[in-house]
Amino acid sequence: MATDTKRSGQTSRAVLCSGTFHLRFGDERQAREAGRDAGACGFSTELRNEKAEGWALVVTRRSQPFPLDEQDRYSGRLRLIAAAHGGSFERFVQD
Repeated sequence: MATDTKRSGQTSRAVLCSGTFHLRFGDERQAREAGRDAGACGFSTELRNEKAEGWALVVTRRSQPFPLDEQDRYSGRLRLIAAAHGGSFERFVQD
């Protein structure tokens, strides 16, 4: 998806995307705390108990779609949040 934007009198095309970021945790408490921190940074979260694999935290931007070039920045922020709570960043899944 692309949209026109104006900068300094020039029109450029911003590429937009939407999708989910997936984080993994060993226990529910870690996942909930990471979800709270992600929420404070403008993300929406969904916690899933995936029995054998532990706890999954599925994260989306509250406003979607977002500029594709922001995906790396969001991934980096979520990687830091996951690590701070003993979890790991798994992947971004584009819609």
